[in-house]
Order: sequence, then C-alpha cells, then structure tokens
Amino acid sequence: MVIGLVAAGLCCWLPAGCRWPPLQRVAARVESDAGDARVTLARAGERTLVEIRSPSGIGHSRITLAEPPPGPLEFRLHLAGLEHFSLAYGETVVSVAAAQNGAPVLVTVQAAGLPVQPVAPGSPHWMAVYPPAPGSADPLYRVIAPPDWGEQRLQVLEIGWIDFYR
Repeated sequence: MVIGLVAAGLCCWLPAGCRWPPLQRVAARVESDAGDARVTLARAGERTLVEIRSPSGIGHSRITLAEPPPGPLEFRLHLAGLEHFSLAYGETVVSVAAAQNGAPVLVTVQAAGLPVQPVAPGSPHWMAVYPPAPGSADPLYRVIAPPDWGEQRLQVLEIGWIDFYR
C-alpha cells in the first residue's frame, strides 16, 4: 500500500513553443493494492491529471482528495492495452473497455444498485477514451471522467485497471 502526498511542479511545453499551464500540486492520499503501480496527481489549469504507471498491468487504487477538483478529471494510463478501467464514486461505477482491434469503446454504468447499463456518448456517465498513437514507445490511454462525477464534486474515488494479457 502506498500512501502519501502526491505532487508535481514541472512545466510542459508544446514543440511549437506554446506553453501549457504549469503543473501544480494536488494534495491527496493514494492507497494502492498493486505493489508496482505508481499513481500520481497534478493539476494543469482547471484539469486534474491522474497518472497511472503499472508494469504488471493490473491494479486498484483508492484516492482521497484534500478538496474537490475545480474542473475535469483525466486519467492517463501507461499501458499496452486497456482491457478494463473502472471509476467508482458515490454509488456509481462507470467502466470502459477499449479493444485493441479498433472496435468501438464499450462504456457501462451501474448506479445505486441498479443493473449494469450501456452508456452512449452525450450521457452524463460517458467516459471519453483516447488511445495511444500507433507505434508509441510509451503507450498512453487517456480517459476523461464523466460529467456526472464532476457535478457531484466528490473527494473519494476508486479506480481499477487491467491491461491486455501480454
């Protein structure tokens, strides 16, 4: 289990010279059951970034934020594939599966003890998934938390991830 204050203080630059907002500290406690997983948080402007590096490709973390994020929450998973990612908050669990063969991303939600339901774009439970560029040396899946999560302004969330079998 890893518990600690997670922070970053670097600046990002675009190749053209345009400057991204500097990364700022995010006070949070991260508890993880994956021994090799590293979960870090930083804020870039209004966006909170949750960076996940997991050499074994499978894990689960509970994140307790010191305060609700001011804007969107983006998960950045450094995985070869994204067989499964889940975000649990309040009484809601939203899950995504991104096939490696280019098939559409499958998003489902289970809210307040109801059966699992598929989610379509435009739904308050939709999580956008951006796959890595083909041939990336460090594959990165970007997953944007659903609008419903942001509206609830919760400080505790649980995430789980599974890479494709290697």
